[in-house]
Amino acid sequence: MRELSGLTFGIFLLIGLGVFLRRIGLLKFEDRTALNNIIIYVTLPALIFTAARKAPFSIELVEISAVALGISLVAVGFGWVLAKILRLKGPTLGAFLLASGVGNTGYLGYPLTQSLFGRPHLVKAVFYDMFGTVIILFTIGIYFANKYGTPKTSAWRQGATYAAPNLTALGLGFATQTMQLPAAINLAIDSLAGATTGIIMLSIGISLSWQFGRAVLPASILTALKLAIVPTLALGIGVALHMPVTLFSIILLQASMPVALMTFVIGDKYDLDRDFLSTSIVLSTLLSMVTIPLWQTIAVALT
Repeated sequence: MRELSGLTFGIFLLIGLGVFLRRIGLLKFEDRTALNNIIIYVTLPALIFTAARKAPFSIELVEISAVALGISLVAVGFGWVLAKILRLKGPTLGAFLLASGVGNTGYLGYPLTQSLFGRPHLVKAVFYDMFGTVIILFTIGIYFANKYGTPKTSAWRQGATYAAPNLTALGLGFATQTMQLPAAINLAIDSLAGATTGIIMLSIGISLSWQFGRAVLPASILTALKLAIVPTLALGIGVALHMPVTLFSIILLQASMPVALMTFVIGDKYDLDRDFLSTSIVLSTLLSMVTIPLWQTIAVALT
């Protein structure tokens, strides 16, 4: 538990560095756009490419994709019930439903998976993210945003633009597993892949925005859904299916992620409740520093 907490805390220290750099003015909130573009179109595809080259395609990847999609769909269902109990309406309802089915499985899940399990297992986290989180975010999530916010069509195209580089990198990684790449290309790709974690954490740090107020109650309920209910669901599935230890732990790790940063990007474009989304992201991210190591400890105890 102590070692796991140390690794997790180390990752979150980088988020704190991003917050600090924003506070002293070295980085600005607006800089997140440039950092996110570097992550989405350059470093993250490089990381996914290197991960896919080192991990042969297996039935486990199909299994983790199915489990991820199932967990995300059930999470949306829970979100709908909780939103009705809270009597949320309009942009707040749309924001709650948008965020209920997706965790920060890319920006936070990838670095944590790599730190805890090593790059050879990173591809499992990628499949969870791609075929669980990304699919839900840019289908059901966009539907709710469009229904309860200001109707638009551009975010659909934006979603495809975000997903395309990572899906392409994943396919190329598998396709080139038996190829010997030139040393210069390997060095360039590995260097970009190695920079991913640091840039992601800085981006998260400068993106966090504190807007605590009327949104605290629904944000707290959403945080409980993301950090308690969804991981419990993943835990039950893992135990029921008698999953191997590492696969089980990665699924549980991804299922215990806080609210995804991308929900704010989508919510902002559709004029959803920005205060609620920013509060949910900050609150769930801070509390996940405690809950992520706790869930991983439970996973180890049960396997």
